[in-house]
Amino acid sequence: MQHGLRLLSRSARSEHDVRERLEARFTAEAVTVALRRLRALGYVDDRAWAAAYVERPRSLLCSARLLQRELRARGISHEIAEAATGEHDDDRAALAAARIALRRLSRRPGGSDAGSDRTRSRRLVAALARRGFDPGTIERVRSRLRGDRAREANRVTP
Repeated sequence: MQHGLRLLSRSARSEHDVRERLEARFTAEAVTVALRRLRALGYVDDRAWAAAYVERPRSLLCSARLLQRELRARGISHEIAEAATGEHDDDRAALAAARIALRRLSRRPGGSDAGSDRTRSRRLVAALARRGFDPGTIERVRSRLRGDRAREANRVTP
């Protein structure tokens, strides 16, 4: 129990993580008793941990599908992972990720050349795909960005 509390005092952890770390040092029976007590005291709560994971700044730039996969890899149940990502807006996250990616791409050598539009577009699609966004979401974001760019180009400056 004391070792579990020390682990949790450093950072919030999923039950799976705490169990693995405790099982490396203690018997299965001791781990079960400690986890039952830690859950009862509210120190181990997979629902709260998963919700906090989804709200991290990095997670706000990823798809719900990728976040669910990451949560499952960390020992969170399918039901809890789905509930944690239920309010996640993939379109908003993809748009934010695309804007960041485009800023990075524009800083690359030759990033502002008109001839690099195809390359920049391909790199943008790849960046969004790595963050777990599906092709439909990526295309909606690309269309929105093209519209934003067209409106910006048509804006009259005094």
